Amino acid sequence: MIGDVYLVRDHGGPGVRGWLARHLHDMITLIKSGRHTGYGHVAVEVDGGRVLDAGFRGIALRPTESWGSERYSLAVVRRFLDVGARQRLISLGRELQGQRYSWPTFFAHLVGRPLAELVSRQRADDAICSELAARLHHHADGYDFRRRLTRERLRPGAVLPRDLEWTARQLEEAWACVTLTSHGALCDPLTFQEV
Repeated sequence: MIGDVYLVRDHGGPGVRGWLARHLHDMITLIKSGRHTGYGHVAVEVDGGRVLDAGFRGIALRPTESWGSERYSLAVVRRFLDVGARQRLISLGRELQGQRYSWPTFFAHLVGRPLAELVSRQRADDAICSELAARLHHHADGYDFRRRLTRERLRPGAVLPRDLEWTARQLEEAWACVTLTSHGALCDPLTFQEV
């Protein structure tokens, strides 16, 4: 459904590319002392069967089935969007499609949120994956994601995948997990809230 957020965990695969993917995911999800959050990538559904994805090659449409293999674990979370909000989300998605991935924002997040937010405000034509999702939902109806482990509202440029995951897990009245997989196998979506 339009606006669904796809939270993706990449377990890596064979060969050097798989090894690199797994270690990049570990770097993105690392929080401290060797602890990791669950999901390291995010995309948003913008039309039936396709998501807008900010990958390293740029912001592009991708089929939702892209994460159907055992290499990935996936949580698809949904909140209610009225018709006007869905149209605004689609409209911004069309504007952002084809734009660049924001490497400066990605590296700024390694330093800290304040710098990442500053960098992202200077670069309105590109985004990282979590920023893209946050911008789309903020543009749709003013929705703000929360900082992990708090209720603090974040501007889109400061949002990380762990913040989207935290928000969806904690605000059950607004969000529902509609699909959950582990290594490509379907799981009970209700277990998303238990983790």
